[in-house]
Amino acid sequence: VPQFLLIGMGVYAFGPLWGAVWSWVATLCSGTLTFWLGRFFGEATLQRLGQGRIKRFTGFVAKNAFAASAIVRNVPTGPFVLVNMLFGAIRAPYLHYAGGMALGVMPKIALVAFGLQAIQAALEGNIWVAVFATLAAVGVFLGGFFYVRYRRRKGENIALSAD
Repeated sequence: VPQFLLIGMGVYAFGPLWGAVWSWVATLCSGTLTFWLGRFFGEATLQRLGQGRIKRFTGFVAKNAFAASAIVRNVPTGPFVLVNMLFGAIRAPYLHYAGGMALGVMPKIALVAFGLQAIQAALEGNIWVAVFATLAAVGVFLGGFFYVRYRRRKGENIALSAD
């Protein structure tokens, strides 16, 4: 199930604030579990995969586990279960991984929470709540967009690469 849908169900079931909180906690729990499964079972798989992209990703994560964990939460990289297991399999430091995951998933959760709040408020006729929630969702999106743009203009690579 896509993470956006799981977050949306949590926000719908518990409301925007508690839905966001529980979605964040659930993401941390699931990310932790799959990280340790990768740590326990994944080394043999990595040996079979060999060189190429996995090798470059491993090198980047070895130097930047916190940033890599935060970045992969906001770019289409693959199923999070596999990404989390890969972090474990390549022996990324757990606290760096968990910190990046904890911060990296917040924009996505905020975007879903504000977006669903806007839709619910509009359906209930609360136009000002709908407008505020829409502006907040747009603000979260634009904040990420302008951050990436700023980093690119400074010449700082924010992609997961060996560069």
